[in-house]
Amino acid sequence: MKFIRLFTIFLFYMNSLIAQQSDIAVFKNGTAFLVKKMQINAENGTAILPTLPQATFGTLWFLADNNAIKQVSSFTEELNTSLVITNVADMLKANQGKKAIFVFDNNVSVEGVLESVSGTAVLIRTNAGKYYTNDAQNCKSAEFSEKPNTLLTQKENKRIVKLEFAKKNTSQPLQMMYLAKGLSWVPSYHIDLLNETQAKVTLRATLMNDLEDLENANLNLVVGVPNFAYSYLSSPLVSTEGVVTFLNQLNRYSNQYYGGGGRTGAVSRGDISMQSFSNVMSSDVEGEDEDLPSIETEGKQSEDFFFYQLKNVTLKKQGRTFQDILQQSTTYEHLYEVNLNSNNTSSYTNPNESTYENISLVKHAVMIKNESKFPWTTGTVLLTKLLDGVAQPISQDKLNYTPVGGKVKIPLTVVSDVSVKDSEKEVDRKVNIKQKDGYFYDLVTVEAKIEVKSFRNNAIELKINRSFTGEGLKCNIAWNIQKLVSTNSYNYNALSSAEWKIKLEAGKSETITYQYQFYVRK
Repeated sequence: MKFIRLFTIFLFYMNSLIAQQSDIAVFKNGTAFLVKKMQINAENGTAILPTLPQATFGTLWFLADNNAIKQVSSFTEELNTSLVITNVADMLKANQGKKAIFVFDNNVSVEGVLESVSGTAVLIRTNAGKYYTNDAQNCKSAEFSEKPNTLLTQKENKRIVKLEFAKKNTSQPLQMMYLAKGLSWVPSYHIDLLNETQAKVTLRATLMNDLEDLENANLNLVVGVPNFAYSYLSSPLVSTEGVVTFLNQLNRYSNQYYGGGGRTGAVSRGDISMQSFSNVMSSDVEGEDEDLPSIETEGKQSEDFFFYQLKNVTLKKQGRTFQDILQQSTTYEHLYEVNLNSNNTSSYTNPNESTYENISLVKHAVMIKNESKFPWTTGTVLLTKLLDGVAQPISQDKLNYTPVGGKVKIPLTVVSDVSVKDSEKEVDRKVNIKQKDGYFYDLVTVEAKIEVKSFRNNAIELKINRSFTGEGLKCNIAWNIQKLVSTNSYNYNALSSAEWKIKLEAGKSETITYQYQFYVRK
């Protein structure tokens, strides 16, 4: 009777599914939201899911067109599974009761019938009517008198999900959706610098699938940070965890709030265990497919998420693949920038003691404009440029999220043919000009100088930045000076940020002279 029940469940399991289509939203954090549309055979008013959905808590939902789902239940059944034999020990287990010549270690040969294999213990009834035992791992070969079985049948406890419908239907439309872990995409960019102003941007998606076999699936690659507060917990319908274990995990604080790994914004989830819920719905709403351009990708936006779409993707479990999902011609500009060191007011405690000199490195970057119709998600970027018809690597770095119409800076290298030296010295001091908390303060005026020398054969625009403690007074060229808010209420000094942009001709020098002042405690 047990064999008949197992066989019946197996046939029911195999014949429930008629057709299936999958639409999957894939996030970069290793989670995916699957929507499976299928036709199932519910001629008796029941059906068994063809695969067990690895759903996280609270995300498993079913919708049946023109029908009501009375109940969704799960249970464990013992089913027979067949495995391809890959070693001698399994060959012995699969051919009990057959006659053969067995060769063990030290060339011990035994001819007879394989009575049983229990664990690794082999029992053979020899032709002489005696019984011989040995370890299956010691068997080197077996010569059978008839064709042996090459598949090993084993019993396996399998979790099964069963649906009960209000009405019988041999072709029942069913939609199942759930969030699962094990599927992710990683964005990578290639930027080919075509000339001094034009570039071609290619976005490639690397898919990593540890979830399940995908066949002709429609993928939506998501740009955005998801908030899945309970993704750490499996759905109790598909999990084998006990009640106590499940509730203990549910009642802990979630650390997945807004996709983060910390406790920021975390709230207690324990009140969920005091609520009742149902995850069964009925619906007759049908979806609508979208046409794709020739590159086989397109974008959509929903709330704060943007989706890159790929259709008809087939990828085995544990498989990896990459596909180009965006190619776009765009413009860029070169950016040469140097950040000077801030000042140290404490070195001016005593009059005329401090002079300062420093050499700073100029960094070369490119500013790429997103002229596509889609935002650029954060990913690695490789920049190349053709030299004698061969692509040469320029830089590899990170491309940060860039909205449509926005610009992103990508570092290239340190410039060796532009020298920047800055220095400063005290030029005036007003003694004991302020008093606070029993201390006297001097007002010090400093004159600073920036000397720039180009050894290049072409002109560049150089951006120079410096933040300093104090207030800017004057400069011999135009500058953008901003006073920042000081966080120290006990400090008289403001914080300032200065920016210069100069056109540096090939082989020429430029000198910038400016003054600023600050208070120093004696």
